[in-house]
Amino acid sequence: MYILKILVEHTILKLNREFLYSNENKVDIGVRVFINFNNQKIVGFVIDCFELNEDISSYSKKLGFDIKPIAEILDDKPIVNNELWELANKLSEHYFYPLIGVLQTMLPNSMKPKHVALKAPKIKYDEFYKLNRDNLKSEILLKNAAKLILKFENSLILEKKKLSKSKTLDDLISKGIIEILRIESKRYSPVITFNYEKEITLTEEQQNAFDEILNENDYSTFLLKGITGSGKTEVYIKLIERAKSENRGSIILVPEIALTPLMISRLLSYFGDGVAVLHSSLTPAQRYDEYRRIAKGEAQIVVGTRSAIFAPVKNLGLIIIDEENDESYKEDDQRFLYNAKDVASIRVKTNNAKLVLGSATPSVETMAKAKKGLIKLVELKKRYYNVELPNVLIVNKNDKNMYSYKSSVFSLPLIKKIKETISVGEQVILLINSRGYSNNLQCRECGEVFRCPTCNLPLHYHRLDNVLYCHHCEFKIKKPNNCPNCNSRFFKFGNFGIEKVEEEFKKLFNVPYLVLDSDRANKTYQIEEILKNFNDNKYQVLIGTQMVSKGHDFKNVSLVGILNADTLLNFPNYRSNEMTFSLITQTIGRAGRFGKRGEAIIQTSYVDNFVISSASTQDYESFYDFEIKRRKTSDYPPFMNVLSFSVKSKKLNLVEGISETIKNYFEHLHYQDVDILGPSKITKIGDFYLNNVFVKYKKLNILQEQIKLLIESYKNESDVQVRINLNPYSY
Repeated sequence: MYILKILVEHTILKLNREFLYSNENKVDIGVRVFINFNNQKIVGFVIDCFELNEDISSYSKKLGFDIKPIAEILDDKPIVNNELWELANKLSEHYFYPLIGVLQTMLPNSMKPKHVALKAPKIKYDEFYKLNRDNLKSEILLKNAAKLILKFENSLILEKKKLSKSKTLDDLISKGIIEILRIESKRYSPVITFNYEKEITLTEEQQNAFDEILNENDYSTFLLKGITGSGKTEVYIKLIERAKSENRGSIILVPEIALTPLMISRLLSYFGDGVAVLHSSLTPAQRYDEYRRIAKGEAQIVVGTRSAIFAPVKNLGLIIIDEENDESYKEDDQRFLYNAKDVASIRVKTNNAKLVLGSATPSVETMAKAKKGLIKLVELKKRYYNVELPNVLIVNKNDKNMYSYKSSVFSLPLIKKIKETISVGEQVILLINSRGYSNNLQCRECGEVFRCPTCNLPLHYHRLDNVLYCHHCEFKIKKPNNCPNCNSRFFKFGNFGIEKVEEEFKKLFNVPYLVLDSDRANKTYQIEEILKNFNDNKYQVLIGTQMVSKGHDFKNVSLVGILNADTLLNFPNYRSNEMTFSLITQTIGRAGRFGKRGEAIIQTSYVDNFVISSASTQDYESFYDFEIKRRKTSDYPPFMNVLSFSVKSKKLNLVEGISETIKNYFEHLHYQDVDILGPSKITKIGDFYLNNVFVKYKKLNILQEQIKLLIESYKNESDVQVRINLNPYSY
């Protein structure tokens, strides 16, 4: 008899422990099993198994409870390898999150230790008939059998659908003359969307960067800071090639699905095959197939968005995080709130690998680490074709002379430049970092702003569908005809979005255009089609949200227009300056990348703002010096880290009580370099009350055990949820 230590599928803090079950035979660690738990049949995950050297009943009596047998073993072999199992344990400890929840995040739907995963896609097989000529020689065939064999013609393999079921066929199968062959079906194959060179010759500066990363033994993490158009991707590819030559695997992360067709095309053009893709635009079946292909070692190179950091790459030697400053690498919404950069750091240490963080606009925290010598800084200061950075004009949106009655969206200088660019056959990218028609809808009479009942955020108005839409939780309602507060029929719009831009563009310019935003292109094939059409010069204008701002490499783009540079500047987030600087710098960098110097026009209400002016000249060093001083004054990262406790319950007294408990707990510790902010003002969204307590700290290790004790104090409260978030980006 064997005793199994099992995690149950529920990601509840009070169940975040092992439960004992039994089985007649040994069970592998890392497999899923069916168990009866609290009168329910649920999925468990085996974390240990040992042989019992005494009677099960006496062992149960010693423990004081009955040990039930498992109901069923669900897997033939472990669903995670040793490295990922160790990683899951480290992440659970680091982020104070149930281990089972970490595993559920790491794995594709079909492999999650979760009951609903059992209904997810399984391996798909195509069936064929195979002709066994050796057995055929010893048989004298009847007329019908001979006729059936002729259908194979000169082949040994025939699709199953080409032969109808018959007694003759059954006889041939029973005699071993025809065999049924099952071959696993591929439900996804990466394709080349853009044509790229199959050979890469590095410039002297790129070669120096490559050599520095390759030959450095004192550092495992590198910041590759390269101005826009400097050719960071070429360095990435050469590093991947070196890893591949040493039979080591690579993971390359990009911040958005919109950038995967470009990166896939680059890698497939260069390496030919052995490239796998993981991102949310794939169907669950496709993700399952790709994950298994990686686990079997059939793909050494993995491209994907944030969750691809968990790819089961064999002999991992290199992780590249492109546009490392992008906020998409931090999960702030779902249950397990991890940062892909933290995960990457753990994996490179475990695998003795290298981590390359690439960006033209590194995050302040990453650059601070480089300046302190904690990671190695490697720079590319020249554009690949030695083209100068674009000429930039800043247009004051408050200056009425810059606009006419024809448009409140397009300034006169931008209208003129667009017309000139189109007339000479060149291309334009227009950025508006706001989806929909307007970022809110407000009653003109009483001032009522329509808000999401779940998130309490202003609802965006989407004119194309005539709906009010929450961009956070995807709640939507038809636009009402009357104000629910005062019954007025008159509304006014907030700041304009991409639909308004499109509406005015059509009035001003008689030219076909493309639109790239997540409302109209949220699938990879849609994004690929739009980007390919633009890359092939079938359209001269691309209007888009931040999906167009980074990573793209269009040869014929000579003009970029940023229609409202202020959208992120006033965002209630300590990183708003950094996000604004990055968005402007990256977007400007799309212009003039091949030969001819490009131009950019920035429309803003803050022409004297230092962040906007430094971004317009791509002066990262000046921006960094400005921003690091501001962060130090306010005790923001990298000087202090932030720990967020979000308390949520339908019971107001529980939210108030636990929020105060958290605050008092940290105050009574009397630790130096630990500050407590909050509790904040309680808000009510739908049926739930919400509150936040923030803890600023320098080193997590001095708080680790104390946080665990704090969790013990409230984990049995079933009517309240407390979400812990390390360094939230939305703070």
